[in-house]
Amino acid sequence: MALPVVGNSVGSSLLNVVLKSQPLVPRENIMSWMNAIGLVLTSLPEPYWMVLHERIITTVKSDILVLPENLGTDPFTAFDFCGSQGSYNEVQCSYVLALTHAVWHHSSIGQLTVLPQFLKDQLKPLIQTEEQFLFICHLVGPFLQRFHQERTRCLLEITVELYEMLHNVDKHCEKLHCIHTIADFLYPY
Repeated sequence: MALPVVGNSVGSSLLNVVLKSQPLVPRENIMSWMNAIGLVLTSLPEPYWMVLHERIITTVKSDILVLPENLGTDPFTAFDFCGSQGSYNEVQCSYVLALTHAVWHHSSIGQLTVLPQFLKDQLKPLIQTEEQFLFICHLVGPFLQRFHQERTRCLLEITVELYEMLHNVDKHCEKLHCIHTIADFLYPY
């Protein structure tokens, strides 16, 4: 915090350790590095870790999620960090997904309560493809139980935003290919 640069620059540099310096980080220790970055970012004030939201927005806008033909595989394979990293087939969206999970896992519930507003104001207007929607589901899915236990109102707000995003996707897509998976996610019982 005593560095002569702004917080978002420091946060961005921390994220770049994993997102842009992949050859320099030992493959077998990548998850430890992500967890370390998550611990550091969540112990700093908001401007340092809010940079992660900008990276999520950049990923959602990326060609790999906007133009499904650029994905080259099914979205579940592209989002599988361990599978893609283990097979030397790194996909940027899987790295952002894994790093986001590491940061949010170490976040306090107070830091996570900004998530519904982030989904509503910044992500929902961008979501038009099924791949983008599935990415968002992969992003927030692991934290729904925590919201259920600690902030039920946030869980309700996130669920509403997911349904509204799905409505946007339905308006922009001819056919939903993963409708059964989406239904299983939204209706688990």
